[in-house]
Amino acid sequence: MQMRILIYPAFLLVCFLVFMGTTDYGYVTDYLGWLNAYRDGSLRDVVHCFGYPGNHQFFHLVNYGLFKLIGSHQMAMGFVFIFAHASVCYLIYRTFRLILEAVALEQGGLIALFAAIFSALSPYAIEPLTWDACFHYLLVTALTFGAMNVLVRYVQTQKTSWLFIHLLLFFLALYTLELSLVAPGIFILYLFFMLWVKNDLKAFRKHFIILTPIYLALLVFYFISTKWMIGSWVGHYGAEKHLNFDPLILVSTLAKYFVKQVFFVHFWKFTWKEQVYVWLDDFVIATVFLLVIAGLLLLMFKKSKHKLLNKVVLAGTLGFAIGLLPVLNLFFVWIGWYENDRYSYFAAPHLYLALSALFIILFKKRYGIAWLVFVFINSFFLSKIIGSVKTAGKLTNELSASFAFYDNDHVVLLCTPENTAGVLVFRDYSDVGITLNESLDWLGKGLYQGNMTNLVQWNPTTEIDSLNVKIIAPNMVQVDIASWGTWFWRKGAGLSNFENEHYKVINNGLSFTVEAKDTIRDRIFIFNKGTDWQSIKLPIDEN
Repeated sequence: MQMRILIYPAFLLVCFLVFMGTTDYGYVTDYLGWLNAYRDGSLRDVVHCFGYPGNHQFFHLVNYGLFKLIGSHQMAMGFVFIFAHASVCYLIYRTFRLILEAVALEQGGLIALFAAIFSALSPYAIEPLTWDACFHYLLVTALTFGAMNVLVRYVQTQKTSWLFIHLLLFFLALYTLELSLVAPGIFILYLFFMLWVKNDLKAFRKHFIILTPIYLALLVFYFISTKWMIGSWVGHYGAEKHLNFDPLILVSTLAKYFVKQVFFVHFWKFTWKEQVYVWLDDFVIATVFLLVIAGLLLLMFKKSKHKLLNKVVLAGTLGFAIGLLPVLNLFFVWIGWYENDRYSYFAAPHLYLALSALFIILFKKRYGIAWLVFVFINSFFLSKIIGSVKTAGKLTNELSASFAFYDNDHVVLLCTPENTAGVLVFRDYSDVGITLNESLDWLGKGLYQGNMTNLVQWNPTTEIDSLNVKIIAPNMVQVDIASWGTWFWRKGAGLSNFENEHYKVINNGLSFTVEAKDTIRDRIFIFNKGTDWQSIKLPIDEN
């Protein structure tokens, strides 16, 4: 019991030691928009989520409060995220421990502890932990596990106060992020697990009859309020995305998440992971793969002597699948690291619970070695992404601080960093350099007031990567990639040829050319060389 007191401080200490180097990153892309909205708005704007098409009032109440406390202090916000992540993982441990101790599982405390450790050190946890636009992923996970925790206490004590707290936490989770829509399925799953193990299905039916109508009523209220507030039944990405139940997409994406989390496919050699994910785009292959997994689980359930551990593995695997349901119809990003890893933060702890129990079944008395090996693998890949986050932070901060072109009336962003290894830097979907200008506002010397044009972006792999830029005609410039593993981007995707009234851009693979169609006095083209800005002027603009 005395050792348990040290577990929360240990989570805090480990998380701060591991993630301390990421605190100079986070004020990028979407979060810059939130900073502007919070600065220009007030507490009353929480009701309408500062104009965002989603019913996230509780998230914005918390996030706006953090902004008022922290403002532009990026490092302080980084500390808040690390503290929140460590606290979420400790809550995961406490909740799983409570559930496993309720069914008298001998190694329950250790299984819960390592499920939480896997969650804390997962390389796929880094995006919601370091990108400050993702606090609602941490918050909804905390609220859901908190609700699970008090639900167990309600079942154990029959005190209605626990039931009210459980429902309150679920209600707040609903108005934090749409992932919580599947929380009742997770609650009922673990409730069934506990009472199934205790051979008390009569009690399960009793609680099911009490809880299900309340869950349904809260969900109906949520959907009606969403329709009333934003004109759609589902917010965030919209009903068209969230209500797309194409079996091919759902089955394929579930299979991809499974291999991604268990086998670390994201970190394989590019051609290997490409082949795996392309295979799983096939409905038949993805279905067969999932059926094989299900068959192995059922076979283990029937043949293994570890009946209780089998049930833990089954519950954790089902919890993972349920937790992923809201994101299975969203785009699965795999080309780079980091991006969209936040989607599995909510569901992953359940899979880690299953793996923690599975290692005992598979490795018997050597399960401790298996746990430590899995921690090592997680930590190894995590260290690689942390390195990329540090690089992205350095690029973002130093390029924002060193921008020295405020006196130029026309600045053309010839080629600026889009991301590094998938970690966002200045990703921009506009033609006018909105992201860079917002970065200048919050991380630099203030907004640039002249005319800014965004042409092309690229993905440096280190903080010293550079481009070769040369003028090849009075009105034309050529940009060559100087570092292996980088390519050109535009508006969040690979660069394609494009043309407008002022410029014509031709992508040649390892290079691109820009043709200026007009003469503009005081126009400069800028690009980065590592963390420094470089600039050129076309001869036609100097006459």
